[in-house]
Amino acid sequence: MLFAAMLLSAAPATAGIGLISYEGSDFSQDVNTSSAVRACDGESDSHGVHADFTTKGSGVVQQIRDGNGANNSCAYTGSYGDYKIYSHRAVEEINGAPDNFGDWKYPS
Repeated sequence: MLFAAMLLSAAPATAGIGLISYEGSDFSQDVNTSSAVRACDGESDSHGVHADFTTKGSGVVQQIRDGNGANNSCAYTGSYGDYKIYSHRAVEEINGAPDNFGDWKYPS
């Protein structure tokens, strides 16, 4: 009985944590039960980071950008509600060269 109570109490705390796409230490992650996505710069290298993402029912690739390259924050999309995040990937922006891409993640 105690074990079942522990499982039930742990579920809400982990329900909002989503899949992560890494590009080095930079990453994108779906959050709030896949209703939003964030782009996080995990490197102090002066390279900006963004997350490419799509929502359910749309093939349009959108972006959320954390562009300062300073390893100090994440940028969030805000909630897409019922139009949940269908896919996302981290992208490290490399000036004067091709960008580096993380793998696409499909939380939905």
